Amino acid sequence: MLRCIFCQKKRGRGEGKNKENIIEDVHDDKDEGSPEPVVEKKNVCYEIRHSEVMGRCRGCKWPMCSNSCPGSGKYTGHSTYECDTLKDIPPDYSNLEDLKDAYQALMPLRCLLLKTADPAKWTALSAMEAHNELRKARGDIWPMNEKNVVQRMKKWGLQYDDQEIHTVCGILEVPTT
Repeated sequence: MLRCIFCQKKRGRGEGKNKENIIEDVHDDKDEGSPEPVVEKKNVCYEIRHSEVMGRCRGCKWPMCSNSCPGSGKYTGHSTYECDTLKDIPPDYSNLEDLKDAYQALMPLRCLLLKTADPAKWTALSAMEAHNELRKARGDIWPMNEKNVVQRMKKWGLQYDDQEIHTVCGILEVPTT
């Protein structure tokens, strides 16, 4: 049996109270009697790292953790669907803070890309609870997602429905336990 271990990356001050789930480890518990499960690291990254070894995707020119990012071209990382979409949205390296903020929209974009990349997974994802009404009533989460995700996707020229984008944000933000 495989178990995913998620670490939660807290967003910065003024960005609401939501967190992003990032796969940290995948445990393979094939041999339940062994003292330690076999651990396979899954390097799934989608944030700009401030270092000299930061790379760029050859296709879309967006920043990556390195030129040899293990998630490049992979279904769980910077997929070809994501790269093809981002090719039309050139990164603005003259404004690194804005570029860093743009990464808040990448995980919702990855989810929305499932509509065409993997309709079965999209169906399973869209069946999850988003608690949109509760999130609207909070007053901090909905406006933050409107600014940082919905409006950014509109600025990028992506043709997703506002409600659908908010729903995906909600699915990503609602605790799974």
